[in-house]
Amino acid sequence: MNTTLIEGKALAEFDAIVLNTFGLIPQTPQAASAERLLLGIRNEHGDVYRVVRISGLNNFLDVIGKLRDLGFIAELAEAYGDKEGFDAIVSAPGKS
Repeated sequence: MNTTLIEGKALAEFDAIVLNTFGLIPQTPQAASAERLLLGIRNEHGDVYRVVRISGLNNFLDVIGKLRDLGFIAELAEAYGDKEGFDAIVSAPGKS
């Protein structure tokens, strides 16, 4: 898993929680051919400010699950249509 900030977008006030959560999730090693999934994180302004690249569906679902456990809202692409090129976008509780 790796993460990058999107230039010009404001860092979310909850960004430390997001990064701490990533550190708590053990990553299952994936084959080089494993699907890479993209997760966007929205800030309080509704802008995606952070991109997370995750190898393997199980790792992706683990990340989404941990963030949902913390109250974050996940918009999954399959359920809600195109998500700006992301497989899912996560926002803080009460934001979408």
